[in-house]
Amino acid sequence: MIEQFDKFVSGYDMNNIWIKRKFDHTKRVADLSYKIATELGLSENEINLAYTIGILHDISRFEQVKVYQTFMDSPTFNHGIEAAKLLFDKGLIKNFDVDSREYALIRLAIENHNRYQIEFAKEEREILHSKIIRDADKLDIFYLFTHETAPSPDEFKSSGISKNVATHISEGKLVDNRDVKTRLDYSLKTIGFAYDLYFKSSIEVYLTVYHADLVNSFEPYLNKKDFRLLKEYAEKMAEHLRSIL
Repeated sequence: MIEQFDKFVSGYDMNNIWIKRKFDHTKRVADLSYKIATELGLSENEINLAYTIGILHDISRFEQVKVYQTFMDSPTFNHGIEAAKLLFDKGLIKNFDVDSREYALIRLAIENHNRYQIEFAKEEREILHSKIIRDADKLDIFYLFTHETAPSPDEFKSSGISKNVATHISEGKLVDNRDVKTRLDYSLKTIGFAYDLYFKSSIEVYLTVYHADLVNSFEPYLNKKDFRLLKEYAEKMAEHLRSIL
């Protein structure tokens, strides 16, 4: 599987920093998916399937960067849906050693990995693999924000917190992108990804490895009042997550 992925990526410019970061992100997500599935005590087949989904989940990102020079979905395409189309409608999946009986599950998990919430998954395996890829992807997003690419809310100029964002965070819910209006909203939305972690091991990793650094990474972008509010909300979020463990 990894050799086939390497061959696919060889068609893109690995000197492009964004291509290289997506290449590295994909491999880390696949490894995290494998780790989560192993910790859950799944069978070898299910563990390998989780790894496969991890390898394929962002496969449309390379063309997105090549053509549009951005990872922003809003002006280009939904990268989860586009990945599924590329693999299963345009036939790219044939280049990978994947059991065709798993095509429907893989497609659904890939389409679900970047949705606001899991949709259209009815069977236990569909839900499980959607959860695994969502956790693995978010954990590596936290890694990227704290180790490589600081999250930047520069597109937002306003300060303060929007009403809907405050409500969602207070209720322990993800922030909807459509509600993000200010720099503080953006910061809370990013940290709020942790609310969508499904497995206790993922929550523990977030709290012990990423939480403090992620909060502090926003300090350069916020005024003192907003950063103080961010820390207050973030601590409430952390308390909620600790109560789950």
